[in-house]
Amino acid sequence: MAKKMIQLRLMAVGEALGISMRQLSLSIGRSAGWVNSLGKIKSDGISSEDVSKIIEMYPTVNKDYLLTGEGSPLRDDVDTLGHSFFRPKGDDYKELCMAYRQDLADARDEIRRLREAYFRLVDTNNQLLEEYSLLQAACLKAGISPLSRAELGTKI
Repeated sequence: MAKKMIQLRLMAVGEALGISMRQLSLSIGRSAGWVNSLGKIKSDGISSEDVSKIIEMYPTVNKDYLLTGEGSPLRDDVDTLGHSFFRPKGDDYKELCMAYRQDLADARDEIRRLREAYFRLVDTNNQLLEEYSLLQAACLKAGISPLSRAELGTKI
């Protein structure tokens, strides 16, 4: 499949910044294969939110180049000789990975906690059903008409 213009522009930006498409994608909160997935969608553009995130993370990127392809990938009005311009603002890649792993561990803990709570509720429900059955049997033995579950719920 032929690459779309936006993909080519993003690749040029990544090359100018000295980062991979994977790094670029992850740094703006997209999946690792986001740039490649752009070739599979019908439109030949990216959202303004994505452009804003790229500009925020990499202030030397030329916004006009991203949107229209005009000019060079990096802004001419910024000194791009210093390597500090080539690193994203904020956390670096390792810190992002560590934060992701911590979020994943937290999510697993929450799932584990919710699963345990669910099984406790299932156990409680089973106990209540058993008690209801015993109560129904006792009512029948005593010659009293037992209430249905729906009637029981409205009487409580």
